[in-house]
Amino acid sequence: MGKREALLLISPLLGVLVLWTSLVLALGTTHPFYVVEGNSMEPTLSDGDLVMVKKVDPEDVKVGDVIVFHEPGSESTVIIHRVVGKVERDGRVFFQTKGDNNDVQDPWLVSEEDLIGVVVGGSRPLKFPLLGKLALFLKTAYGKALVIVLYALFALEVLMKRGGERC
Repeated sequence: MGKREALLLISPLLGVLVLWTSLVLALGTTHPFYVVEGNSMEPTLSDGDLVMVKKVDPEDVKVGDVIVFHEPGSESTVIIHRVVGKVERDGRVFFQTKGDNNDVQDPWLVSEEDLIGVVVGGSRPLKFPLLGKLALFLKTAYGKALVIVLYALFALEVLMKRGGERC
C-alpha cells in the first residue's frame, strides 16, 4: 500500500478528529453537542434536534438563554431548558428554568456546578433538526455496525482502485 492510499484510508478519521478537536477548543467544552429528547422545549426545539453548546461563565448567562444542565441531584440526567430568572444567594448564581412548552417553572434552582453551558444562539438557539436522532442511532450497536460497514466499503474502494491501476 502506497502513501496515497494510506492517507486516503485515514483521512475520514483525521477529518473527524480535527473537526471535533476544533469544536472542543472553540466552545470550551468536552461535549459540544447535545440531543433534545422530549417536547418540553417545543416549538423552539423539537425531539431529535441536535444543539451546539458552549461553556460560559454563569455571570454571562442571561434570562431568556437556553441552557444545558444536569438535573440538580442527578449527574446522569441532562436537561435543556430556558432561563426564566436568576437568583443570587451568598455570592453564588442560581438559575430558574422552564421548558417553553411547560406550564410551570422547574421545581429546582440550577447551580453553577450543574450548568453545562449555553446553547449556541442564546435565546434563539441554533439547531440541526433530526440530526440528534441520527446521533442517537449511531450510538447503538446497529449504528456502529453501519459505520464499520460503510468505512469497510470505503477502504475496499480505495484498495480496489489501487489494484485496478496496476493492470
